[in-house]
Amino acid sequence: MSTSRVDTALLGIAWLLVCAAALALAITGEGGPPLWLALAVLPVLGAFIRRHSTRKPAPAISPPRPLQPLNASLADELAGIGRWCFDPATGRHRWSREFCRIAGLPPMTAPDAKCLLVLMPQGLQEMQVTLAGHAQDRETYAVEFEIENPQLGTRLLRARARNIFSPEGICEQG
Repeated sequence: MSTSRVDTALLGIAWLLVCAAALALAITGEGGPPLWLALAVLPVLGAFIRRHSTRKPAPAISPPRPLQPLNASLADELAGIGRWCFDPATGRHRWSREFCRIAGLPPMTAPDAKCLLVLMPQGLQEMQVTLAGHAQDRETYAVEFEIENPQLGTRLLRARARNIFSPEGICEQG
């Protein structure tokens, strides 16, 4: 408590004691000020205490900063989700940094033929058969395949796949 607040509190207590004594004398009739004077001092005392109390204003609260959009790479990393996209028309593969981590590959390893052979020594046939069987599906479907993780050995991955169709209804990606 600051010194000025202590002084204000002590002054208020002193005035309260004076008013209480004056009120007691007025009620008992043993002399002293009349009752109306004792009762009139109480509101003045309250106003004095309110005016002289030194309350610090509450610190200003700055408005919250708007949330920044979370990029897909960071969201994948936080959720432990890897992305692997395959375009059956071009045979092109793309995958995310988080998929590289899951597969035990250095970050941002390009999915070239050599890397795919290391990752899937049995080849992509099993996955390609599954993708071909769902080539016209418009709903999400499951794909399971094994990969060779250099640190963890063979791992079975279960993925959710979704085909992307052009406005003309042609399957563009799986």
